[in-house]
Amino acid sequence: GELVGAGGYIQPDDRIDMLVSYQPKGAQQQATRTTFTNLHVIRVGPAGAANTRGITSSLTVIVTLKQAEDLKWALDNTNYKFVLKSVKDYDVPDPDTGATTMDSFTNTYHVR
Repeated sequence: GELVGAGGYIQPDDRIDMLVSYQPKGAQQQATRTTFTNLHVIRVGPAGAANTRGITSSLTVIVTLKQAEDLKWALDNTNYKFVLKSVKDYDVPDPDTGATTMDSFTNTYHVR
């Protein structure tokens, strides 16, 4: 699931970003955006069962009440992944990257 990519490496006091993929209303293509940046992890849940390869089953992060509502909606309604940030990037402002679509990805990386 959502914690497989970085889940085995996320620890308390780490910072993570969250990417969500969704189908915008009226759009022909799915889009991926960075929705939350620099979330401060304060607790890492217990490792899952043996069949989950010991991947963490939950994360607790510090957010505002509005961010908690938005995060809950994103977890319930999108495909999401967490990105573990480098310690060197904790205090570096994240640029607005815009959404990634199939067209923008193809144009950037020249793949089909």
